Amino acid sequence: MYYSYDSQLCLAAMSSSRRLMLRAIVACLAIGAGLVVAELLVRVGRPQDLEVMSAWYESHPVYRFRHFPNMDKVKRAGPERYRIRTNRQGVRADEDEAYASPLETRIVVHGDSYVFGVGVDNRDTFIYRTQESLRRKLGRVDGLNLGVGNTGPSEQYLLFLEEGRKYLPRIVVVGVAWNDLDDVTRPLNAFRLQHNRLVYVPYRPSVLRRLSERPLYRWVQDRSHLLTLLRGTLANAMEGDRFVPSAEAEASSLPQALAVYRAFVTAIRRENAVPLILLLPSMEQVASGRMELAGEPSVSARLLMKRLREFCAEEAVPCLDTLEAFVAADVPTGRLFIPRDEHYTAAGHGIVTGLLEPRLERMLESLRVR
Repeated sequence: MYYSYDSQLCLAAMSSSRRLMLRAIVACLAIGAGLVVAELLVRVGRPQDLEVMSAWYESHPVYRFRHFPNMDKVKRAGPERYRIRTNRQGVRADEDEAYASPLETRIVVHGDSYVFGVGVDNRDTFIYRTQESLRRKLGRVDGLNLGVGNTGPSEQYLLFLEEGRKYLPRIVVVGVAWNDLDDVTRPLNAFRLQHNRLVYVPYRPSVLRRLSERPLYRWVQDRSHLLTLLRGTLANAMEGDRFVPSAEAEASSLPQALAVYRAFVTAIRRENAVPLILLLPSMEQVASGRMELAGEPSVSARLLMKRLREFCAEEAVPCLDTLEAFVAADVPTGRLFIPRDEHYTAAGHGIVTGLLEPRLERMLESLRVR
């Protein structure tokens, strides 16, 4: 059979393309096989704790990040395994919540992981337990857990402006944890204090962060010991590069935190709601109060709590400090906090519930009388 010169060139090009495609397929298969072997070796030799490392945050352009919506997974804090469920708004709840609910009295609770309830199931958090107790006494009361782990007052304030106020709450509880003052100095903090005014710092999540939040990556991350090991190794390698706040940032952290809380309270009142500042102690503070700790607890924690109590007195803001109740509780300190984690156990959440529920009941009764 006769082939023209052009036909021969075309056949040669097709043959070359096929060889390249075949090589690409072989290379992909080899890489895939190598990853499978590496995954098996890690699972046998260095199995990872997927319940601790699994992803549960997604970035947000305003309040930085929130928990993934429609999440239902088992995680672990210290030795405790617990179940996290969020609704389509990313709120820790077993069902979706409409913004408007005229037949219910809404209580919105903002805060970090101590409010969210790291380490305990949904029904063991002080928010859920307080809600159920109030419902038995007062009827249709709805408590919404808008706690987000790893956030500080700036992100919580912005979350209220973007989401919390849409639920039309009558009372807004602002949970203040012992480490919230340190959160103000982080690089991703949403505000800086300039001439005694809060200036918003725009935020755009990186491309890598957005890619890591894709469903496929999350699916692999939740199951791959190899990927978890690589992420942990990278985090350890960057340990020496962790952010250390400057002396100037540390000096301005307290005024900045107070400016945020002042703006937070003003925004709550603007929505015709009543603010309540809830002070949540650390294990170190409780142990110190029980004379079980040599030395003093965190200076930043004591400083923030003291100044917030003064702020509440000056601005006539209801304030509930739970430290004394934790110290006086007839429960060993080790049973109030999760070992090797320091978040509250169900017993610790019970201490908060015992103080918060009667305080909210009185506030709700007062609102009904008006």
